[in-house]
Amino acid sequence: MLLLAELLESGIHPRLRADAARAYATEVRGQAESLRAHVGAAAAPARTVALLEKVHVALGRVAHAGLASLKRAYKANGFSEAEIHSVIPDRPASRKATPAGGDPNDA
Repeated sequence: MLLLAELLESGIHPRLRADAARAYATEVRGQAESLRAHVGAAAAPARTVALLEKVHVALGRVAHAGLASLKRAYKANGFSEAEIHSVIPDRPASRKATPAGGDPNDA
């Protein structure tokens, strides 16, 4: 937006009067400052969201490693797969992709 203000002030537009161009440039600069303030205010929540997404991924990895370790310990202690799956259920089967416009209940 500041570039637009500079272009307006340079007077390169053939049909725009110099006084009108300066007024428009002043207005654009004011709006640019307002926009900069709003973007700055949104930066902190955006950083928080990015951090929480990384925490979510890290917790998923830790939980996966813990469950894998628990399953290995159960197997080492002689538990059967059925007994292990009563404590640690199988991952749900992935859903089949439905054709575009198709009814998912038709499959």
